[in-house]
Amino acid sequence: MIQRALASPLPIAWVTADSAYGQEWRLRRMLEGAGVGYVLAVPKSQPAPALGRIDLVIAQAPDEAGNAIPAVTGRRGHASTTGPR
Repeated sequence: MIQRALASPLPIAWVTADSAYGQEWRLRRMLEGAGVGYVLAVPKSQPAPALGRIDLVIAQAPDEAGNAIPAVTGRRGHASTTGPR
């Protein structure tokens, strides 16, 4: 589906996908090769090149390394990026 979209005349600037697709390294390489930006969820056990498992890297980060940013404001208020609504 993504390859068909990239081959179409549509102006594709970026792709987003859940962790089922985010852990697929061939998809990431294909998007990089096509020069398309992407945001892909990955499982916490996904290895980060030269760093190791993502969950362990995040656990070692200092508290000031980042803040939760609301992803969406809707009828129920802000949807947090760090936990359930």
